[in-house]
Amino acid sequence: MTEYLNHFKISRPVKRSIVIAGHKTSFTLEHDFWCVLKRYASIEEKSVSEVIFNIDKYREGPPMLDAGLSCVIRQFLLRDILSRPQCYEGLIESPPNTLPTF
Repeated sequence: MTEYLNHFKISRPVKRSIVIAGHKTSFTLEHDFWCVLKRYASIEEKSVSEVIFNIDKYREGPPMLDAGLSCVIRQFLLRDILSRPQCYEGLIESPPNTLPTF
């Protein structure tokens, strides 16, 4: 398992600030999620701020009412990756083909 996990390049979350709807807001994302967010914005032909604005609007209602913006961004991006993985091919280094046993 250690060998498997050593393959990943783990990054600490980085705090980023943007202005959405005239208000400054910040969120933290790891490097891989930041890359995916930028790719998503490119695919949708929107700015990162526009994407975050739309995700933030979704967060205002149930079931995400109490979720932090960073958490909602990660969940949104993960669902998009799972729904159309071909759009993200080659963006992030893949782990080895064999999964660890726990």
